[in-house]
Amino acid sequence: EMTGGYESILPIMLVSALSDMTAEKLGQKPIYSKLLLESYRKCSNNPQLSSKLVENYMTKYVKSFAINDDINAILKIMNVEKHNAYPVVDEKQRLQGIITKADIEDVLTDNNNSIIPVGRIMNTNPTQVYKYDNLYTCYYRLHNNNTEWAIVINQKNNVEGIITRADILREI
Repeated sequence: EMTGGYESILPIMLVSALSDMTAEKLGQKPIYSKLLLESYRKCSNNPQLSSKLVENYMTKYVKSFAINDDINAILKIMNVEKHNAYPVVDEKQRLQGIITKADIEDVLTDNNNSIIPVGRIMNTNPTQVYKYDNLYTCYYRLHNNNTEWAIVINQKNNVEGIITRADILREI
């Protein structure tokens, strides 16, 4: 309620403009993630993350889906297994993309009972790391790509596991 409160308009406009400029400067990313990344960027040799390898913190033996798998079936599996992202692979088990629960739910709200292959809606450019990368490198890639999951691959582009931002933050 601003009835008769004209003296408050200028300060409110100023605060709104400053917050908008601050959000734009931060790149629309959460401020705590930005601050955390900045603190580690100052010291890229931080032993807390740079001395630890992805292979020791990743989830191994991750279920993956084929490009032609139906998203309705995948959503049922996600709900049972309580995971929100899975790699998508080709017939030779090479990484093709990543599918998230949010991706599927967005599509299903528009196409309720349609049979849609996962290959049509997956992210074809997932964040990727190798198991011998350090946690600093992995977190930096996750942050720059504004995602929660990185697929761990080998030199042949085969999926070896998955690591999340939460896995890394538990180590800090």
